[in-house]
Amino acid sequence: MDEPTRPATPSEPADRSPARRDPWSELRAHTPARIALGRSGASLPTQLSLAPKSVTTPIAMGVAERIGGIPSLTAVLVILTGVFGAVSAGFLFDRLGIRDPAIRGFSLGVAAHGIGTARAIQLDWQAGAFAALAMGLNGVLTALLLPVLMRWL
Repeated sequence: MDEPTRPATPSEPADRSPARRDPWSELRAHTPARIALGRSGASLPTQLSLAPKSVTTPIAMGVAERIGGIPSLTAVLVILTGVFGAVSAGFLFDRLGIRDPAIRGFSLGVAAHGIGTARAIQLDWQAGAFAALAMGLNGVLTALLLPVLMRWL
């Protein structure tokens, strides 16, 4: 006698085939950044071009090309990010009450990469040292981890 079949639940495919779909595939497509960019009409290559924008230009272009982004668009975004960070950093640090040169430098190196590091050197030698350290660490970690992590985003 055959076993009675129960109706398929939303997490199961209706045909009960042995090849099941990946339950995470829908979630990966709806991360907050992709939702915002998708609603603005940005294509997937444009979205992927934004991912490596906080590292120095040569690294960002290589990573963008590897993950399917547009390297020339990434270069423009990286430069704009650096200029914006270098120009606005002093004001933001003052408004937030951040006085420690190590913190100022490290944050400039991570967020505004080469241009931010040059600005940090102008502010204080210690800020410049921490900015250079942060820029190097951010570059290495982004180049190694972003291509791997993009599989899950």
